[in-house]
Amino acid sequence: MVVTGTARRAHNGHSVLAIPDPGNCADALLFQTEAGVYRLRTVLVLKRKKERIFFLQPLPAGRDVNRNLDDYSLSKREKEVAIWAIRGLSNKGIAERLFICEQTVKDHLYTVFERMHIRRRSELAAKLLGLDQDEH
Repeated sequence: MVVTGTARRAHNGHSVLAIPDPGNCADALLFQTEAGVYRLRTVLVLKRKKERIFFLQPLPAGRDVNRNLDDYSLSKREKEVAIWAIRGLSNKGIAERLFICEQTVKDHLYTVFERMHIRRRSELAAKLLGLDQDEH
């Protein structure tokens, strides 16, 4: 596998084998350049040869998730839970990361969903990334 200097800088020295697969992990590698913020993900093509296809996806300009969360008067903890939720963690996974019980995660998500007038995690991600059609 050939990795150019630009590609090596783009993923901040991480091993290319450590870049998450899009279907298996919520923690896609993000990096910022002068041109914007990008998500770098891979898909394993041939398991024997460990060949991968790399996907470089530009994130929409001006989409600051934390700033978007500020629009909904959420607590710091509710914002943390929302961010982990859009990164794909389960309630149990969020609870373990934040050292809180799973029911507390559910309570925080309920509040987030109520304030944002949504019902699903997919709607949460779409709204925070500016991909929804409705204005808040």
